Amino acid sequence: MVVAGRILGLAVLLVVGAVGCKKEVHAGVECVSLEDSVKCTVTHKSGEVAVKVCWDFVVHCKNGKQVTASSCAVVQPKQSVEQNLPVSPEDIAQCDGVASAEVSNLVLSEAD
Repeated sequence: MVVAGRILGLAVLLVVGAVGCKKEVHAGVECVSLEDSVKCTVTHKSGEVAVKVCWDFVVHCKNGKQVTASSCAVVQPKQSVEQNLPVSPEDIAQCDGVASAEVSNLVLSEAD
C-alpha cells in the first residue's frame, strides 16, 4: 500500500520449527506493502525438508485500524519464494498512515 508515495509497512519474522519427525527447520518471512498488495518473500534458512509456511501481515494504522493480509507458501530447502497478497481498496482507504507493521502467526508444517 502506497499513500502519497510512501511505503506503509515492512516487517520481517524468522521462526525455528520442528516438522515431521522432529526435523529442525528455520524459515523467515519478509513483507513489504505496495500500492494494492503485499509482497512477501518466504526463505528456507536451514534444514533438509520442504515446509509449508503460513503467516499474517498486519499494518497498524495511525487511526487504530488494522489492515491484514494472510497467506501460505511451500518452500524447498535453501530456496525462497515470493507471494503477492491482494489488499482490498476499502481496507487501504481506511488506513490514514502506518504506525507499525508486523509479520505474525507464523506457522511451519510439513509440505504436502
